[in-house]
Amino acid sequence: MRTTVWLALLLIICATLRASEQVIVEPTDHEVTLEGVIHQVTGYGPPGFGHFPREDSRIRYWVLDVRRPVNVPCEAPWPCQATKRLRLLLLSSLAHELELKARALEGRHATASGFLYRQTSASDMTSVYMEVASIQPSWSTSRHQPATSK
Repeated sequence: MRTTVWLALLLIICATLRASEQVIVEPTDHEVTLEGVIHQVTGYGPPGFGHFPREDSRIRYWVLDVRRPVNVPCEAPWPCQATKRLRLLLLSSLAHELELKARALEGRHATASGFLYRQTSASDMTSVYMEVASIQPSWSTSRHQPATSK
């Protein structure tokens, strides 16, 4: 009995700590700014998005690796997981300018502003992604030091 109580208490503490580690952005109808390391990664594209690696095309996309996991409210049947890696979608009329800024800051600390969305298809690549409005150099002390890749 005592072991069961301690085990239950330990599980509650672990769940509380785990939940407090992530940043939940709500509501999602306003622009947010996140800081992290910006770089390009290669992933699996159509037709299977990783289910058929030999047949799937390879795609490169921009990501922002953030320090604390980010999450948004979940309604879809997709995993409701927080992520430390957000795909950056450069879809606006400023896509070319944003691409140039991302290339200039690749491997460095940067801030990205935009709207966060929950993954709704395999092509979104990460469980939470950002439709980017702006990318700027980070004003943190390590902004001039290239970040190490994971």
